[in-house]
Amino acid sequence: MSAAPRCPFCEGAESELVGRWGGQMITAQWRCGACGSYFEAIRDSFDERADDNPARTGPAQAGPAQARSAEAGPRASSMPEK
Repeated sequence: MSAAPRCPFCEGAESELVGRWGGQMITAQWRCGACGSYFEAIRDSFDERADDNPARTGPAQAGPAQARSAEAGPRASSMPEK
């Protein structure tokens, strides 16, 4: 983002970015340095590389947890067979 947004609670200008993504894809998470409140603001930049966003990577880019579960094979049922 080009400039930090002002706090919607105290109008402080000392905001720090704490999360690139908020509750919506168009928002980011910020914390006010003056009052300590957390808030979301609309992002003014949506530029990112594909490898920065795990949702955009394909199956070949799966993380370690997915790789382990794929290697483990089918899950065994905890229910006894009848």
